[in-house]
Amino acid sequence: MKIKLTTLFIYILILYLPLYPKTTSFKFDHISLENGLSQSTVFSIAQDKTGFIWFATMDGLNRYDGYDFSVFKHTPFDSTSLSENFIRALLVDKDGKLWVGTDGGGLNCFNPVDEKFKKYPISKTGNTNYSVYAIKEDENGDIWFGTDEGLFCLNPRSNLIREITFSSFLYEKNKKNKIKKIKIISLIFDSDEVLWIGTENHGLFQLKPGEEKIFRPEKHIFTNELLSSKVECILEDNKKDIWIGTE
Repeated sequence: MKIKLTTLFIYILILYLPLYPKTTSFKFDHISLENGLSQSTVFSIAQDKTGFIWFATMDGLNRYDGYDFSVFKHTPFDSTSLSENFIRALLVDKDGKLWVGTDGGGLNCFNPVDEKFKKYPISKTGNTNYSVYAIKEDENGDIWFGTDEGLFCLNPRSNLIREITFSSFLYEKNKKNKIKKIKIISLIFDSDEVLWIGTENHGLFQLKPGEEKIFRPEKHIFTNELLSSKVECILEDNKKDIWIGTE
């Protein structure tokens, strides 16, 4: 079966008006700095199991109860505070944990009991100075996150993190023969548990269940080519078609 890939332009809202009576109107309520939002650029939104709405902004993590905001930010010399104020990605997992992807501060996990954050370094040297652009959970409860350093998978039960590598022919090498990392900015698991991976400059990739290396999707599933190599967002619809949003 071929998967139809449809390229979308970001920031376009399509309203299928024929599906609704002509008298139907759409109302937008605006939540702004005047309401307590810490910063006006929102990159991600999530709702936890208690009903709170979380907003990822360029200056703090915002929790909204429908009336008021609580803002979480980095506190110097406090290892249990948010690692970085610039937030790019949010995920509430099956257990209700909130995962927070930061710009330059790595992956954080929020504990709602004591309202503290745990950081997850991606190397033995304790590196948390990486940026997280996308976070997804698989059917086993593992947390996958796309970064400017590549793709990583965290087992929350053991706290072990492993790096998922691209097949060798995809790597670019500089003059010193060092591998250049591929920045990953979007992720989804489809209904077959295939992980679709969108990158900033290298197009679209797949990771199939049980495999440990990332490949480009097989050419025979495409009916046409992507219009851009920057894949901003990915969605599987109820017909199992994969929608790709590009720059």
